[in-house]
Amino acid sequence: MSEDLPAVPQRMARIETVTFDGDDLIAVVLDGEGVAVPVRTLCLALGLDVSNQVDRLREHDVLARGLRMVKVPLEGRVRSVVAILHDYIPFWLGTINPSQVRDEVREKLVRYQIELKDLLAAVYGTTTPLADTADVQTLQQQLRATLHELRVLREQFLSTTQQLGEQVNAQDLRMTMIEGLLDERLGTIARQVADQQQLLDEYIAITPAQQQHIKGTIQRLAKRHQQRTGQETYAKLFGDFCWELNVPRYDALPASQYADALAWLRRKASELGYPDLVQEQQEGMF
Repeated sequence: MSEDLPAVPQRMARIETVTFDGDDLIAVVLDGEGVAVPVRTLCLALGLDVSNQVDRLREHDVLARGLRMVKVPLEGRVRSVVAILHDYIPFWLGTINPSQVRDEVREKLVRYQIELKDLLAAVYGTTTPLADTADVQTLQQQLRATLHELRVLREQFLSTTQQLGEQVNAQDLRMTMIEGLLDERLGTIARQVADQQQLLDEYIAITPAQQQHIKGTIQRLAKRHQQRTGQETYAKLFGDFCWELNVPRYDALPASQYADALAWLRRKASELGYPDLVQEQQEGMF
């Protein structure tokens, strides 16, 4: 099958050679995106069918977003090939059933799933944060200013109510008008606070402690299942988690989705028959 994919953006970028687990991999550094590795080189290293894997990646709603068409030196000439961004590699490899690879490379597949992304991120020289720090700080300042205005208005309302209460008979109409105006303003501010809080939740990722709780729970589930069945399932559990939560890794999970992640852990633990491995007291960690 041809790897010519006109729907995937063509990129020219710096080419690096990365040695990992005894394999020489081509790393294409894409400014602003990270590092892309030709799908062909990864498939050959793991003994996977290239055409089959390319088709699976193109048809996957999430993984297709990580595909890029890049030019690399191959077999004595520069060729255009399909590559996948390093952030998507653990997700992709997590969807591969260990039975699809030879017995002697199954442990190698696990190492590729867990360690390769970090090596490629180091080649790129930086990591892409979930949100720009300046944007988050601006939102936080706006939220604090709005809450301050809300407190001032409440104090003014209480003071005005007290003063008007002494002249209630003569000021009924005026008080009604003031209360109406204040209620309208308070409602507007409350909506602004909710909107700004929602933006903060979408910008801010879960804390390192929350990341470790999720990862540790998945590792415990995989270990218990391996002890009972002899099957190594961490990669599959990690792939399922990324697929259902629509994230490429733990530290990319927005804070607003942490409750969904905990619900996924409880459901998965119940399906596997190990509900005792999910520690409920960790739900409120910050």
